[in-house]
Amino acid sequence: VYILIVGLVYHFVLSPQYNPQGWSLLTDTLLHYVAPAWFVVDWFAATDKRGLHFGMLPAWLAVPLAYGAYVLLRGAMTGEYPYFFLEADELGYFIVGRNLLGLLAIFALFGASFIALARILSSEETAPA
Repeated sequence: VYILIVGLVYHFVLSPQYNPQGWSLLTDTLLHYVAPAWFVVDWFAATDKRGLHFGMLPAWLAVPLAYGAYVLLRGAMTGEYPYFFLEADELGYFIVGRNLLGLLAIFALFGASFIALARILSSEETAPA
């Protein structure tokens, strides 16, 4: 879910402002398009989904929460933010907080969707033919 959201945020939010050339285009494509797609294919084709349950979702959300806190703290100390939509010094903490909550909601929605899908797919694998 994390790498899929990285690819989606990059494609819809960040890529319109970035025009890589040469080797940067190759690495950019591999990192932001090929890797997320490959992980999704791998998840469907080769990952054991039987152990996934909705109780895992809060722990999964800890990573984006921790990253958001880190970005805000580091940005407050250095004045540097990794992405324009997290620039608290320019946008203010209310807007950046809204942006982070939106991202957290996307993580929760995708996480819950993957768990639901895993439960459906794993029940089909174990159902008698």
